Amino acid sequence: MLARPSRTLRALILFVTILGAGAAHAQYLFWRPKDDQGSYGCIYGEVTVLATAPTTYFCGRNWWPSCPAGGYTGIQDLDGINHAMIFSIWDTTSALHTVAVTGGDPWTVLSRFGGEGEGGKSMLAYNWQLDKTYRYFVFKRQDTARNLTIASTYFFDDNLDKWVHEATLASPNNGDKCVAGFGGMLNSFVENWSGRDKDAPRIATYRLWVGRTPADLTSVTEANGKGVWGVLNDAFYIASGDENTTMGLVTSSQIGDGAPLIGGNDRMSVSARSLRPSVVEALQKLIGGG
Repeated sequence: MLARPSRTLRALILFVTILGAGAAHAQYLFWRPKDDQGSYGCIYGEVTVLATAPTTYFCGRNWWPSCPAGGYTGIQDLDGINHAMIFSIWDTTSALHTVAVTGGDPWTVLSRFGGEGEGGKSMLAYNWQLDKTYRYFVFKRQDTARNLTIASTYFFDDNLDKWVHEATLASPNNGDKCVAGFGGMLNSFVENWSGRDKDAPRIATYRLWVGRTPADLTSVTEANGKGVWGVLNDAFYIASGDENTTMGLVTSSQIGDGAPLIGGNDRMSVSARSLRPSVVEALQKLIGGG
């Protein structure tokens, strides 16, 4: 539930912002949408954390990695007690910086980040829970003068029964298609950014929809992975930790509705799902309200 973060939690968020996140200790899922050119402007996704440990980033979606205005959004376990939502976009160039337009929710912390490239970042303290599915929505649009690409991210709060606006970030345009849309080997990941507690199980399942508008959002049903991944509960999962303990959880009835499929080098599939008309209507309102 959304609440004013304590002074300790605000300091922790700032510390994580300064610390940044590295590429090590991560397991990846690579999405394979039918339109692989990145011409869509909306991403809708779902993430369910089944096992967690401190300093873990459950990235819902990473787009255009290592490209101008690439970014990601997801949820983090900061220290085993405090949790947060995160949204980051890299700078367009070293001279064209991502600008924070608004923090949306009054308790969103806006900042700059470095260490893995540089860009703009938002973090919002949020007490997300295990075994609960969290929905998020990210969309891009052009400003009036078409000099900036404006990216906004929302997540649905079941307790408040509404979409919460986490933040809006703006990227200066430079003619590169990466800035205006989403794409570029879309991936999700589970990352232990500190490298501590390597044996602790970290498991999450993911679903993804992409489209040019909310009306044509289409589920992505194929993916392949790197590390420990597969299909569980008709969604893709990513896992890390001690192999026996972690895979024991994955294959147990505690977190699965049926026997999981273990991923390898080949693509795997989940069933196609359409979004409910009420969800599409709500997303359209978010875009209309800007």
